[in-house]
Amino acid sequence: MKSLILVGWLFLSCVAWTQQNPLPYVKNGKWSLVDSNGRLIKETACSYIHQFDESGFTFFCENGGYGIMDSKGETVLKPVYADVQQKGFGHYQLYYNNGWIPYEPKGFRLIGNDTVQTFETLSSTWALISITDKWYLEHLQTGNHWQISDSVATYKLLHDHLWLDTDDTTLLINGKGELVFSGKLNLRSQNELHDVTYKRAHYLFDARGIWPMADIQQVIFEETALFVKTKKEGFYCAYDGSVILKGNYENITEFDQQYFQVRRNGLVTLLDRKTHQQALPFIYENMYPRLEGGFIVELDGNNGWIDKDFKTIIPCKYQRFTVQDQLAHVYELNYTGLFSLKTKKEILPAVYHSITQSGNRFKAIRNELITIIELNDQHAIVKTAKIDNAITVQTIPKRQAPSRPPKFIDPRLFALGWFLDSNLVTPANEPAYYSVKWGLKNTADSVVIPANVSELKYLPMAPFTLQYNGTTDYKNRANGIDKLPSFKAVYLPTGKILNKHTFISYDSTDFRRRNFMRVSTTSGFSILRADASLTPLTYVEKGSNRNLLYCESKTVEITEKKSDEMTEITDLSLIHYYLIPHPTFVKSQHKKNEGFIYPEGKWNYLKPDGTPLFKDSFSFAKPFLGNQALVKIGKKWGVVNSDTLIIPAVYAAIERKIVDRDTFFIAQQAQGGSRLLDTSATVLGDYTIAFSRGNALVVEIGRQKQLFDANLKPLSEAYSSMKFLKSDLILAKIKKEYTLLDDQGTVLYVGPEPPEDILLHSFLVFKTGGSYKVKDLSDKVIADRCTSAEGKGNYLLIRQNGTTNIFDLRGNLLIDEVTGHILVDTLANGLAIVEKNKVTVYEGNQRRMKLKGFAPTHFISAKFLCNTKDSCVVYSYAGKKESVLPHIDEVEVLEDGSIFLKTAGKINFLFDREWKPVLPEETKFRQLKNVGPAIYAYTAEGKTVLYNAETNEADSTYRNIAGYFVQDRLLVTKGARLCYLNQHFKPVTTRTFSQAIPFSGNHAAIADQRGWTLIDHQCNTLTYPNYSEIKALNAQLFKTQKLPLYGLYNTQGKLLIPVEYEQIRFLPGGIILCVKEGAFYYFRQNGTPLPML
Repeated sequence: MKSLILVGWLFLSCVAWTQQNPLPYVKNGKWSLVDSNGRLIKETACSYIHQFDESGFTFFCENGGYGIMDSKGETVLKPVYADVQQKGFGHYQLYYNNGWIPYEPKGFRLIGNDTVQTFETLSSTWALISITDKWYLEHLQTGNHWQISDSVATYKLLHDHLWLDTDDTTLLINGKGELVFSGKLNLRSQNELHDVTYKRAHYLFDARGIWPMADIQQVIFEETALFVKTKKEGFYCAYDGSVILKGNYENITEFDQQYFQVRRNGLVTLLDRKTHQQALPFIYENMYPRLEGGFIVELDGNNGWIDKDFKTIIPCKYQRFTVQDQLAHVYELNYTGLFSLKTKKEILPAVYHSITQSGNRFKAIRNELITIIELNDQHAIVKTAKIDNAITVQTIPKRQAPSRPPKFIDPRLFALGWFLDSNLVTPANEPAYYSVKWGLKNTADSVVIPANVSELKYLPMAPFTLQYNGTTDYKNRANGIDKLPSFKAVYLPTGKILNKHTFISYDSTDFRRRNFMRVSTTSGFSILRADASLTPLTYVEKGSNRNLLYCESKTVEITEKKSDEMTEITDLSLIHYYLIPHPTFVKSQHKKNEGFIYPEGKWNYLKPDGTPLFKDSFSFAKPFLGNQALVKIGKKWGVVNSDTLIIPAVYAAIERKIVDRDTFFIAQQAQGGSRLLDTSATVLGDYTIAFSRGNALVVEIGRQKQLFDANLKPLSEAYSSMKFLKSDLILAKIKKEYTLLDDQGTVLYVGPEPPEDILLHSFLVFKTGGSYKVKDLSDKVIADRCTSAEGKGNYLLIRQNGTTNIFDLRGNLLIDEVTGHILVDTLANGLAIVEKNKVTVYEGNQRRMKLKGFAPTHFISAKFLCNTKDSCVVYSYAGKKESVLPHIDEVEVLEDGSIFLKTAGKINFLFDREWKPVLPEETKFRQLKNVGPAIYAYTAEGKTVLYNAETNEADSTYRNIAGYFVQDRLLVTKGARLCYLNQHFKPVTTRTFSQAIPFSGNHAAIADQRGWTLIDHQCNTLTYPNYSEIKALNAQLFKTQKLPLYGLYNTQGKLLIPVEYEQIRFLPGGIILCVKEGAFYYFRQNGTPLPML
């Protein structure tokens, strides 16, 4: 698998639980099981017990190994495994022989022989694993696997469901690990409710589970509710699953504030929202609220008008009508008639080409026939010049030439003033035909747009109609050209076309519930208001939320998504409105995932009237989900409802958590700095450790620094600055005075000049220009203006004027003006001066002997090494030639005093202080290090070998040796894991670790998938592993970075759990586990703490 993409709405729900599991509890290092009332169920000998899963099982650690227990505290699987992972619903992973083995305690069996190389938990239901270089998505409750073999696979977590997209098919797998659909699937989502369709079948689910409707045939999302059509009946539901209205209906929709509209057998009626009482019979095909009052009704392609009491004003027998005062012009095709709104009767039939009015007199024209009538105030005809009642639509002779009408004639357009007219077109080489196109008349029946518009788009409840203008070219990011649809808006109150703006997409449903419509142009997004004004926006939310998220920003940048943590980014959407998705978390292993960021963007929400929801904008915000939304003010997050800020914007991050049917907000507060742990894992006070070395700690207090010991007792006064020198001494400064201290706080020097270094813990070196001055601790000058000063063994070597003077530890001059090469034997405290082929050996300042005939290059443990081009000759202390070795590239004295000679060939040498070989004969090795008293680690034939020279024990099982044996403990790598060995190279415990540090004194720190914790000498954990990475300062103190603190709010903004815990976990049975400083605290979901022992 070359690339994986994870897209998910990670609002994961816990499964409802009917049986209460025991709760692990630790006090004074003793682990026990208690019930939800804090009563003791069972005491244990465990060093750790994890929370029980949904099936009533958990894992525990005892005697250095992991096992499984049931809800009675009885052992199901003995604690002999190196590590364990709880997968949920009675499924576990056991680490064995360098791999993970599935285990099911219900069946008390190990599953399969394959070992898992990679295991990444995606949710409480799903994990991504690799087995023998193949990738799988695994259902944690059943162990079912789905292999990902395509070059690019996309998978989404939809609550407990998995959506898996491969190259040629799509899979939907439910929360039980069962395949729901496989094939060409379509996914639609609204308010965290997901609708998946496959071959006309609908599958509907949310965080609470699958919706219990059988044979779903249709799903229609609306702003606050949705319609679900099954084979037998229709349901109008809220997004929480509650049924608002149901019945034998083909469709149910929100009509207005008073009524629902329902459809049956192709006809509609209205039901009262409160009483569900039917307002009128099923006699119309469609109904729409009329801007001027009442309702437009449709039947058989004709339009009518009924009042608010559902009484007929204009019968549904005309294709369209326009109203002027108390009269209406009615139309059939392109013929017009006259209708009285007073008498509710037809005055002139719709058979005339035109009707004009002059006062109460009307002139109707049809070809050569003219009819003139005069009406009184009651709309009765009082005079008539000629009436041709024989003319009807049915008697109109047919045109000889064919007609070419628009592609689609939407009858709703006629009620807005649009009409159709035809012009005879006579092409040169084709038959003549009539071209039928749209025109627009105003309320005075005057033509404001001639009939030259080919295609129109009706917008329900909008003062606009969209005119299709063909396609426009848009240059995409790949430098290609996209052909996008192009529209112009016609403003109906004035009949003017908004020629300045060309739209490529729009939301046709907006004006049903808003005073504006979302549109997009080739330059970005806008909202088109009811007054024909256009407001450009940098970003506007897709969907049907009542209050829509929007952003105004001067610039937009494209960046790579790196995490799902409260990121200020929206998905990449080009310019197509319909491509804007809800911001989601995207994870890719190899392919960059990009999104939009909005520097200095101002975020707010648009109310239905088009005004901002809040007076002040936010620095970032997220769409409303239900009645709440997450917002950011400055650098802090909070939560708003539609009125106000219900959770203050004071948190580093806020996560929405849906548990069963309840929603919570987990607030996160960042903490800076570090904290200290002692060897009992007790968190000490707030100390800021500037740096440390050995048992010496430099603690920062305010703007000053002070030296403390390993028990945090002050050893010095406070200084403005402190630093360690190479010799592990501390140089401090206050004002213009420098102080030199040892690690016990003893003052060794005070003066205006800072020493460059201290040699042999006895001599201070000061730099003066390009030379050095050396003083002892009593301020006595040993040498001035020297070119270098060096401490070797027990000798101080000072280079001055081309010669070297040698001093002892008391500053006494032993030998002056030496011109030869000086060799110091640091193991035997010897001194030799080499001049040409002569060697002079000294004890103190007395020359002991002079050797001739060789010029040694090294003096080690009372032997001389004379390294030449091809060999290395070893001479005794008396100058006798003893052996010849290959040429030595490097000589290293190891920590225990053994001597490592490294050659350019395949054979290296290791000797002890007596020059006896340490390793067995013929041992060929390259790299070597001393890891303990007479214990070594070296590489031979590609393996790392541990060797104990005292016991002659060797082991090549391990690799990556870390550090040095401390208290008979050595950290090594075994397979892909870490473990601790004793000096016989045996694991101290069966347990292995993903991360660990070497022992410091009797304690070390390890980490697993939960976090870091301290362990004792037997590798038992001291607390719950909830710390960040732990580092040892010395044998008594450990340091770790402070973790963020978490608390819990409900949807009303009430603080249920204070923001003071390092972890918050939702357990089955409505219990919440909180962890603070390694201790457990339990709460109910209403925030009530559980009583504990």
